[in-house]
Amino acid sequence: PGDTVQVRTGVYAEKVALPRSGAPGNPIVLRAYPAETPVLDGTGVPGDSMLLIEDRSWVQVIGLTLRNNLGVTDGSGIRVLGAGAHVELRQNRIHAMRGMNAMGITVYATAATAVSDLVVDGNEIFDCEPAPSEALVLNGNVHGFAVTNNVVRDVNNIGIDLIGGETDIQPDPAKVVRNGVVRGNTVIRARSSYGGGFAGGIYVDGGHDITIENNVVTESDLGMEIGAENGGTVTRDIVVRNNVLYANEKSCLVFGGFAP
Repeated sequence: PGDTVQVRTGVYAEKVALPRSGAPGNPIVLRAYPAETPVLDGTGVPGDSMLLIEDRSWVQVIGLTLRNNLGVTDGSGIRVLGAGAHVELRQNRIHAMRGMNAMGITVYATAATAVSDLVVDGNEIFDCEPAPSEALVLNGNVHGFAVTNNVVRDVNNIGIDLIGGETDIQPDPAKVVRNGVVRGNTVIRARSSYGGGFAGGIYVDGGHDITIENNVVTESDLGMEIGAENGGTVTRDIVVRNNVLYANEKSCLVFGGFAP
C-alpha cells in the first residue's frame, strides 16, 4: 500500500492480475511513466482479460494502452470482479478486443459486498467486439460510481451500460447498479452486429438513482435508452438531462421495455 509502479514505454506481451489491495489513503497505483506510452499486448498470451482486478480495493490504473485480446469468448481489457472499494480506472486506451463478449472495461460486482466508490474516467475504448455484451459495463452490486469523460467508439454492441437483475452475475436481484453519475462521455458508432441493430450508446438496464448528463451520442443504433430487460427488476429514479443525441439510426431517446 502506497506504492506506485510506473511503466516505461514498450510493448509488454503479458496479461496482469493485481496481486493485492492498497489501504485507505495509500492506494497501489499502476500507471504509465509520465509522458510515456506503455502497451500491454495480448497477442499469443493465454487468459481471458488483459488486466484483472478481483476483490481488490484502493487501487488505481492510469494511462496504459491495452490491445490485442484475441479469440476471446468472455474477456475484457480491464475487468473488475467480485467486491472492492475505491478502484480508479483513468486515461487508459483499450482497443482490438476480438471475439465474442470481447469487452473494453467490465465491472462484474458478483459479491454480497458492493463495489463502491468506483471511478472510470477519461478512458478510450474503440475497435472492439463486445457483442452480445457491452463495451463499458457496470453490472450487479455497484453502489456509488462515476463514469465520466470516456470515449467509446466503433464497437459492435452497446457502448456504456448500467445493469441490474442479471442473476448469473449477481444472485441477489435487489443488488443493482445504483447511486452514480454518467457524465461527459462521448459514444460514436455503437452498432449491434445482431438482431436488427438495437444497441444503445448509453443504456440503463435495471439500475436506479443515476444521473446521466452532458454526454454526446451519435451514429449509434439508439442514442440513449432507459429500460429494463430482467423480469421483476424496475429501473427507477434516473435523471437524464443536458445530453446531445443526434444522427442515431433508429431513435435518439428511448424509455421503457420491449417485452411484456
